[in-house]
Amino acid sequence: MPNQYKHIGVDLAKSSFVADLPKGVTSFAQSPAGLRGLLSRLPAGAWVVCEATGGYERALARACHQVGVRVSVVNPRRVRQFARSQGILAKTDRIDARLLSLFARKTEKLRASRAPVQAEAVLRELLQAREALVEALKHETNQAEHATGLPLLEGLAAARRALLERHIKQIDAEMERVIAADRDLADRAARCAQVQGVGPVTTAAVLALMPELGSLEKGQAAALLGVAPIAAQSGTCDKSRHIEGRPPPPAQNRLHGRTERRPPQPRSLRLLPAPPRTRQTRQSRSLRPHAQTHRTAQSSPQIS
Repeated sequence: MPNQYKHIGVDLAKSSFVADLPKGVTSFAQSPAGLRGLLSRLPAGAWVVCEATGGYERALARACHQVGVRVSVVNPRRVRQFARSQGILAKTDRIDARLLSLFARKTEKLRASRAPVQAEAVLRELLQAREALVEALKHETNQAEHATGLPLLEGLAAARRALLERHIKQIDAEMERVIAADRDLADRAARCAQVQGVGPVTTAAVLALMPELGSLEKGQAAALLGVAPIAAQSGTCDKSRHIEGRPPPPAQNRLHGRTERRPPQPRSLRLLPAPPRTRQTRQSRSLRPHAQTHRTAQSSPQIS
């Protein structure tokens, strides 16, 4: 990690954010004026580090990119695991800001976030709006299966479904227009279309949510997407590799489906009595395939 950079940890929240500046931890309002105040106090060679926090990091990253300040948006889970490794169990805004600075200084392969292209940012916004409409349409469709039989309510529900479907089609058309208007996106979209099973919506998700594709080495794309099998080996124990059981991001939903682990049974099901187990008898054990094979082998003539 180059020593000339001064890492500035920033803990973000809805109404304010806290920055670990050289003169001390300072709080700012979550507003354009607050962002300008932070940028004016950054030292030379500053490298801002923040967590991905429900979209609040986008304004900070955009402001840093506009003035040429390096910024890294890191995974909150990695930061929390680092805190536990350092024995830091308390969690406040001021502690988190200092923790982010320490995490950045100790991380050897910290990468600066790439400045988003305007077309990619537009695609990302359109995809988020489309996902919300798809979820709303799914909810309306499920509700239609339990119709009350009242003509008024059924008519209103049908109108809502038609409106949602029309809005989804409008967003699909706008995404295709945005991709076609950008030469780089159009070239990458053409390569994505060569893959069997990849349609326009999946292509838009790839271009907007994984802009690093095309510049990664072998195996890095699967790890970035979160579908790379994780090794679990220690000593003589070598368990089967598995995909990390976490809720998948939208890109992972599109490219790999639902990859999270099967959730545990609800407590109400665990409290139910277990089904009765049939007791094995001498006769039932003798009817097993491997037992029959063993008897056949014993009764077969020996070859001398």
